[in-house]
Amino acid sequence: MYAPLSKFWRVVLGLCTWLVVPGMAQGPPIDLRFEHLSRAQGLSNSDITCFAQDNDGFFWIGTQDGLNRYDGHQVTVYRHSPVDSTSLADNSISCLYVDRQGRLWVGTENNGLSRYRKELDRFENFPHLPEDPQSLSYHYVTSITETSEGQLWVGTLRGLNAWQPTTQDFERFFSQSSYVMAGSTLDSLVAELDTASWKSLATLREQKFTDWPDLAIAAKATMDPVVWNGIAEVVRAKVVRDFDGAYIRRLVADVRGGLWIGYEREGLAYFVPGEGVKKHYRYDPEDSTSLSHDEVYSLCLDGPWLWVGTRGGGLNRLAVSRETFERYPYPPLAGHIKEVLRDEDGIIWAGDDLGLTRYDARSNRFTRYQHHPDLPNSLSASLVNALYQDQQANLWVGCLQGGVNLHVPHQPFHSMQPLPGNPFSLTKGQVTALLHDSQGRLWVGYYQTGIDVFSADRKSRRHIPFVEGVNQGLGEGTVFRIFEDRQGHIWIGTYRGGLQRYQEEAESFISYRYDPDDPDGISGNDVRDIAEDAQGRLWLAIHGGGVCSFDPRTELFEHWRSAHHPNQRSLADDWVFCLEVDRQGQVVVGSVQGVSWLNPQDGTTRDYNQANSSLAHNRVRSMAFDGR
Repeated sequence: MYAPLSKFWRVVLGLCTWLVVPGMAQGPPIDLRFEHLSRAQGLSNSDITCFAQDNDGFFWIGTQDGLNRYDGHQVTVYRHSPVDSTSLADNSISCLYVDRQGRLWVGTENNGLSRYRKELDRFENFPHLPEDPQSLSYHYVTSITETSEGQLWVGTLRGLNAWQPTTQDFERFFSQSSYVMAGSTLDSLVAELDTASWKSLATLREQKFTDWPDLAIAAKATMDPVVWNGIAEVVRAKVVRDFDGAYIRRLVADVRGGLWIGYEREGLAYFVPGEGVKKHYRYDPEDSTSLSHDEVYSLCLDGPWLWVGTRGGGLNRLAVSRETFERYPYPPLAGHIKEVLRDEDGIIWAGDDLGLTRYDARSNRFTRYQHHPDLPNSLSASLVNALYQDQQANLWVGCLQGGVNLHVPHQPFHSMQPLPGNPFSLTKGQVTALLHDSQGRLWVGYYQTGIDVFSADRKSRRHIPFVEGVNQGLGEGTVFRIFEDRQGHIWIGTYRGGLQRYQEEAESFISYRYDPDDPDGISGNDVRDIAEDAQGRLWLAIHGGGVCSFDPRTELFEHWRSAHHPNQRSLADDWVFCLEVDRQGQVVVGSVQGVSWLNPQDGTTRDYNQANSSLAHNRVRSMAFDGR
């Protein structure tokens, strides 16, 4: 089905496994028209992560909430069921691969690998078992590929695995370096492990890797701190060209030697070796045939079609015609809103990926703050991830690439930056969460780097790193939320690390992590938001796991899930970003399907979305009460 890759494009590191399908029309691409496949047509989720086409012609679509099989007319959805061992291993699909025998392999984020049994319409699962050294080396599968000899390789965030079909086991391989070419910390394997052509890439017969730092160019932007802008074309072990300095999510080469590039936020581009990027395609709200969203997560060539999966915009099928190109405009000034805060004066602050907005409802006036390189007192970076107001009414602003900004009322911004050799500065500039606690300490959460705790006088700093495999360590993943309850306890919400409670005296953590075998535990490891009600219960927004309430006194969880979980209390969608508790004790939830009001007393919900209300968009990432 798939043509072999040309030698020029043989090695891909950091962001994708290459897919090549013959049949694209010859000549340069001319014009694109998009057909959309979304939740309205039966797709389980609009966050598309990967594709594969099997030998029967079925198109398999991996999402953040289940696996979809598309036959050209209708969609069949496969999901994990905790009471069915032959169901899908996990609903968060990271990668798909069809081997030379026509078998579909499914990599998941939380529970290893699944193999689809077509004759039974069931799955055989291969989880990571810490006590079994012949199981998969880690639960997060990043990539799957096969050598020319038929050896199946499975990449994870913690090592590379060779499948042993006779024993149904895995042989594990690990790298001693932080720069790993095939597995471990990077997001994909090389497209073909060919030690004859690429002798220095991996000396697998000796069960060790030869690491080439020059080849470890880029990691997936949301997963690993070792991230460079863009990705490079690789010939042997030499970097020869960069692409534009933009984050690249997915790549796919066509039979002409051209390259389709899916960007983190900049849409789609077509690259020709020796000529550069020929055309660039963006979402256009005025054109229903344009790309449905600028965040491109997956690409796949299918004969004359290019399939494009987006984050939040569903699936697109692009047809190549011979008409004149049309360029698509950039989005409006204000970007995607990441965080919303109401300060003590009733001012609404909104941080997005292009800056910060201040809204005064009394005067109906908006004030925009952005990063200006020539103005030292401007915002230190454009992408705002975190907002917090302290007891003195000062606003703290965390930026993904710009550290922390302090905004004292009626004064310009003052920034805190990482300074090499200075033990009192920030550890990193990639700030994702902030808290100014009741003792005056400043807590700064980072993207994949742990937490800094600054004393009230800012003259001392303690760094708390992620520690894997230690029960009382911070765990792993990006810090999304740092929260102080009314008792003064500090709670941490993380990506991949679940919920963490800081123990002040022992300077350690109590961890609450997802266990698929524990129906009464936390429902996921991706904790995006935390709130507290009048009874002292914590409410957790779990991306992919709905909403949990947690009583710290009994350490019991209660779940609110979507209709796919019939034994749970009803929720519009499991993909929750944020929540708040209102004055009546109801919990207001923002998800990919709008806003829901949960009544903890009687278990009822009220759902609001674009279809039944004036909500501008169903994808609600942050919220704040305006005090009215």
